Order: sequence, then C-alpha cells, then structure tokens
Amino acid sequence: MAKILAKPNDNQKVKPVVDAIQQRYLTNEYFIKNPIDFSKSKIELGSIKRPESTITIHVCNPKGGSSKTTGNELVTYSLNLIAYSSQNTDFTFDNPLNVGIVTADRNEGLVRRYTDSYLQNHFSSSIKNHFIGVEYGDDESSDKSMYQINTDVRDKLVPASKISPQLRKKHGIDSESENTYFIEKKGNDNEEEYTKLDFSIWDLAAGTNELETDKADRVLITCKMAESESIDNALITLKQKLKRQHEEVLAMLKEQGFAGTDEQIIAYKAAQKTVHTVLISNNTNKQSYISIMNDVKYRIQSICSEYLEDVNLIEVPYFPLDTFRKLNINPTIPTEQWNAYKRTVRGVEGLYLNNVKCIEERPEMIDFMKELVEVIGG
Repeated sequence: MAKILAKPNDNQKVKPVVDAIQQRYLTNEYFIKNPIDFSKSKIELGSIKRPESTITIHVCNPKGGSSKTTGNELVTYSLNLIAYSSQNTDFTFDNPLNVGIVTADRNEGLVRRYTDSYLQNHFSSSIKNHFIGVEYGDDESSDKSMYQINTDVRDKLVPASKISPQLRKKHGIDSESENTYFIEKKGNDNEEEYTKLDFSIWDLAAGTNELETDKADRVLITCKMAESESIDNALITLKQKLKRQHEEVLAMLKEQGFAGTDEQIIAYKAAQKTVHTVLISNNTNKQSYISIMNDVKYRIQSICSEYLEDVNLIEVPYFPLDTFRKLNINPTIPTEQWNAYKRTVRGVEGLYLNNVKCIEERPEMIDFMKELVEVIGG
C-alpha cells in the first residue's frame, strides 16, 4: 500500500510525470533536427514486390480496446521497413510504396498522431502514407450517419472504373484494373492527379463496422489474450466473415453448374487468395498463457473445419507501444538513435526511459513483424 501524504517532506514527494503534450513537444522538436535514419536499422523483414492491384487489408474487432489501432500501426511500421529495406528496389523517393489508411474513428487517434511532421521525420522517404479519414466537428452534434461516413470515404478513395476515360488515358490508368484504388488530389494547375494505392488499410473501429468496405485481400482480426470478451468478439467476427464468404462461394459455384463439393469450394477459395489472420496480443501471465492459447486454437480449428478455410494465428508479444505513442516516436527507430534520444532527455524530470527498449532490441518483436509481413505481402 502507498500512502500519499498531505504534507510530505522533500524525500516523500511524488515526482511529477511529464504530461503528454509536453512529451510530444520535446519529441517533435528533437526529431525535426534529428529525423530517423533507417539506413542504420538492423531489422530485416524480407521483401515484397509492388502489387499489381491494391491489396486491401481490414483490421477489425467490434469491441473497443481490442488492439485494432495497435494492429494498424504495426502494419504501417512493417511496411515502412520493407519499403526502405536494401532487399527492395521497387520503392524509392520518386516512386514510393503508397499506403492508404482508411479510418472512421471518431477519436481520430491515428490522424492526430500521424501528422505531416511525424510522417516526414519518423518514416522513410520510400513510403507515402495517405489518410482517407472522416472529418468530424468539435462536438457530438457533428457525428455522422453511416451513409455520410461511407460517402466521405468514397469521395476520397477512387476505383479505376470511376475515373473518366479522358483522365484514365492521360494518367495511363487501365480501365480493366480490378480492385485497384487511387487517391485523387488537385495538382498545381488545379487538375486532378491520381496516385495508385499499393495497400489500403481499413481501420474498422467499434461502431463503424458497417462501412461499405471493398473485398478484403487480408483480414486481420485483433484481440487481447487476457480479455475473454475481446477473444469472443474476435472469434465471432471470424466466424461471420468465413460464413459469409463460404455462402457466397457456394452460391457462385452452383450458378456455374458445379455441385459445390468440399474440393471445389477449397479450390475456389484458394484462387480468391483472401487470407484471414487472428492477432492475439499477449498481455497475460505465464500460467494462463498455455491454457488460453490452447482454447483459442481449438475454437479456431472448429471454425476452420466448418467453413473449409485455413486461418493464421499470430501472437503479438508484449511491447510498451503506448510509451512510444505518448512520445510520438516510431518504435522501429534504430537502437543507436533511440539511445541518443534517451541521453538527450535524461535530465527531464518525470521522463523515465532508461529501461525502455525499441523494437530493434526485441528479437521476439522482429520475429512477429516478419510473420506479419509474410501474411500481408505474401
């Protein structure tokens, strides 16, 4: 028990903690002068080729606080390292990996953190993140209906088929490009300019799961190991998605005159290449870990067998991501630069980072990110 005294002496006083606003100000000023240099990174996650069409990734769980934002962030951090990697020659400053982040989050957490300054100083020049966000006002009366939210998103995320023939010809866009999406912006001459998205990541926050999303190529369903409700919601979501897909495939096969045997269904799904993955954040103790993981594996196996679909299960190791969020620092910062930053702020009262390690110092996190890249880019 800790007793907080009304009149403490100097030794009994609780030391102040630097508030979030001051932390971010200190960080922003530091990294404007010292942007992260990913050429010093020792993390190698493999390589991916630039996709011919947009790879659409859904990050979802209907329950708030189930690590959806964490999943979204880890995808963008992984893609950043992939884009800069010496193993990749497809992505450069002049021709970066283009990533669209679609979010209808009322709290605008990612949008507030991923400012222009943050993206410039904490990501490599080989990746370009584009926010396709829903704009809200400052009060609750500015909340929008699902129709308004979908309209906002659709106005910013443009499929090839919706671009006029004249502009498609001008920009060299193939009208037959399926599942390919573009960001539309006004150029210097006030004419439309289109940027093809290599990846679009849909942050399906609680309350916005009715978004009219496109067919997903990768479905990431997030949950926390120590929260049974979070796991239940994740597996319910997984079952709903696999059931819907299974029914659509079965109906399509029968329309084409097939009997819809197990072999035919499996072959058709394999051709669609939709990959479902459950990301389970390890935030429990060692005694509970084995029993919880065995139960989750058993329940997923039952769903897989029912709907004839393989599912990936990836454990997200514990990592103090919130510490880096509060500081607004990319946690994949090279160790050398992370230590230099810690030395600089060592004298700031209330900011204690001596024992905090970045991802590069955590082999289990690097292994996780390799698995994540294999899932989203494979």
